[in-house]
Amino acid sequence: MLERTAEPTTHVREPEPGTARDRYRPWPAAAVVALAWVGILATMVVALHRGGGAPTSQVLAYLTAWVLGCTFPGVLVWRALAGHSTLVRELGFGSVLGVVLQLLAWAVATSVHRPALLAALPVGVALVFGVVPRLRRHWWPRRTATTRTPARWHVAMAVVVALATYRFERLTGVGRALPPAPSVVFRDTFYNSALSYELSRTVRPQDPFVLGEPLRYHWFADAQVTATAELSGTPISTAMITLWLVPILVVLLLVVAAAAQHLMDGPPATDAHGVLLSDVRRWWVGPVAAFFWYAAPAIWRFGRPGTAKVGEGFVASSPSGVLALALMCCLLGPVVDLLRGRSNRGTWVVLTLLLIACVGTKPSLLPVTACGALLVIVVDLVRRRRVCWPMAYLVAASALIAAVAAPFLTGSTGGSHLQLFALVTSDPSYARLLDGRPVIAAAGGWLVPALADRLPHAFAVVGMLLLAWLLTETPRLLSLVGLAARPLRRDPGLRWACGVLLGGYAGMWVLAHPGYSQHYFWSVTLALATVVTVTNAVRVLPASRRARTLVPPLLLVAVPGLLAGYLTTTGARVDLDGPTRAVIEGRLRPYALVLAALAVAILATFLLRRVARRWSVPLLTAVTAFALAASLPVAALQVQRSRPPQLKAGQKVGVVYRYVSPEQQRAALWLNRNSTLTSVVATNVFCWRMEVRTDGCAINSMWLSGLSGRRMVLSDWSFSSVTSARYDGTRPPNSMPTPWPDRLRLSRAAVENPTPQVLGRLRTEFGATWLFADRRASRISPRLRQLATLRYQSPNIEIYQLADSYGA
Repeated sequence: MLERTAEPTTHVREPEPGTARDRYRPWPAAAVVALAWVGILATMVVALHRGGGAPTSQVLAYLTAWVLGCTFPGVLVWRALAGHSTLVRELGFGSVLGVVLQLLAWAVATSVHRPALLAALPVGVALVFGVVPRLRRHWWPRRTATTRTPARWHVAMAVVVALATYRFERLTGVGRALPPAPSVVFRDTFYNSALSYELSRTVRPQDPFVLGEPLRYHWFADAQVTATAELSGTPISTAMITLWLVPILVVLLLVVAAAAQHLMDGPPATDAHGVLLSDVRRWWVGPVAAFFWYAAPAIWRFGRPGTAKVGEGFVASSPSGVLALALMCCLLGPVVDLLRGRSNRGTWVVLTLLLIACVGTKPSLLPVTACGALLVIVVDLVRRRRVCWPMAYLVAASALIAAVAAPFLTGSTGGSHLQLFALVTSDPSYARLLDGRPVIAAAGGWLVPALADRLPHAFAVVGMLLLAWLLTETPRLLSLVGLAARPLRRDPGLRWACGVLLGGYAGMWVLAHPGYSQHYFWSVTLALATVVTVTNAVRVLPASRRARTLVPPLLLVAVPGLLAGYLTTTGARVDLDGPTRAVIEGRLRPYALVLAALAVAILATFLLRRVARRWSVPLLTAVTAFALAASLPVAALQVQRSRPPQLKAGQKVGVVYRYVSPEQQRAALWLNRNSTLTSVVATNVFCWRMEVRTDGCAINSMWLSGLSGRRMVLSDWSFSSVTSARYDGTRPPNSMPTPWPDRLRLSRAAVENPTPQVLGRLRTEFGATWLFADRRASRISPRLRQLATLRYQSPNIEIYQLADSYGA
């Protein structure tokens, strides 16, 4: 329900002391708040135990470690540095800051090889904030009527968390069974699991798949997984596969709500008639933004097949992409405070910490953040003939941090280059232009190959795909209207956010990457885009509007949106092998239907304004309500149609690319339990189809290091910085020949034709102490049992331990 708002609030840094009634909420409201958070905790436990399959003891230990190790210190430090505001912002922004602080604690603890020191962060913060008199007030800030969060917000967020968690389990959790259950977990998850194990050994990691090679990758999210796993005592692979995902999803929902409230708390604004517009006291905006970010993503993915490489940005196999979403929303806090003149010295500290966290989380974060700052600088120079120094600092700091970190954290950008519209090659409709030739990501020069080579129908098909992508993102691209809407465009904080979104969308279309990772320029901004879209629609409403005057006009546009969105789900699947014209018309027809319904809704809005003006809403609000409503049927149908993978324990290895059998997983887990953390392993497992031995085989052996947690002499080289640097667009990265053929020959010889000299080389040159052999990959020589100790055996796998004498 909307409460009446008489005038906009001002940002309160240090609320004046109030009465006991101001400080404490009545017990019925307090009981409702407590029940809401019990519901959130119960939702997380159920999702991780029943959906993820983790034991209840592990789930409770992990959630406790997260709250005490991240949320608790983050909220207190946020209050001390950024000042008091509302519980919504302190909890949302503080939860993300807690992740950053935990990364600092991890660096210290790992440097001295004492994981137990991770507990020093919450204990130290508790002691400091309890002993220092000036910091004690941050334990329980006094709230005034304008800064107290109503109990309804907590209930609404509990509902959103429940819906979002249910969607996550239906779409993602069902395919992430814990080892050794049959698994089709995407191999990127095993890659990140191996990195997390590596980060439990050192703060200067090497590539765990190629012993001795430096790791040039954005690994901060993996380090946070390591920290939470070590603090809770849970296996790192379990945390990576399932435990980490639900808490970070809840953190994202909270920071989205915080960012929405922070944007709402803007400078006073009036419309063309001098009517005061909406402000921060519309408590429901945050839950609505969180709902349309993940529970029912604001996206027009109409028709079948849908547009490729689009979603809400929460990719379970990419911890870096997930953490990047949270950091981007959290950055809005200090940046907006600086631009609105509400900052203090602590704000600069928070901003700098977040920028440092960004550089090691995702390479696309700092560029898009700087784009927003550059837009603010340019507008200020043009309009006011002055430099916006906070944004100049942001640009300079981003450039300096990126330059310093580049040699250590940007290896994953190898093979990237400028290429217009490269992302369209990921869509199945593009493949028809190549007459059966394989589509290779990032192949070609500055223009997507089909256009550069002037292939038949290329202009029509690529144009259709670009239009479909644009229309698919309509709800989130509505956020950019804030640059033109008169009541909003004077807000520098909104201008920065729109600049970030412009930079992200443009980066997605001007760059090419061997793994299509250019889409992360846009993906890392999707939560922020949803926030801006929702808050823009609400900020242009008159502050005095009550709920009963808003419901009819919003229903007037939402109902056509719901109907149109539903009708798009009833059409037949487009035959991509049909005539080009039929394919283009078939894929654009659902969008034409929705745009026609939008025209009707706009007409109805104008007619209502003429007939009953007091019941009408601004056009931006009406269009946004229609766009969000049209996305609901597709979101609901996506959840309804999701099905868990049908896997059997006896399924043959080599049929499904991502399939890892229980036998393989049990062997890797045994190696994890029976070897030391610093052990080195050699193997004959490289290719997906294990019997294939050609240089062009599809590599897929990340699961071995991801589950065992051990460094490999040579395993899967497709993500190594050397492989990325050699990428030439002629074959996919996972089919490129190994840059280390001598290691490949040596590893295979140790299994197929072992000699004391071969095993001695493994021991002396690489420090290998274990040999993981699978008879499906190659013949296992009987002589190996005479030269090494057989420690583990299953129908297809044998694990040997090499004697120390080989290293003498």
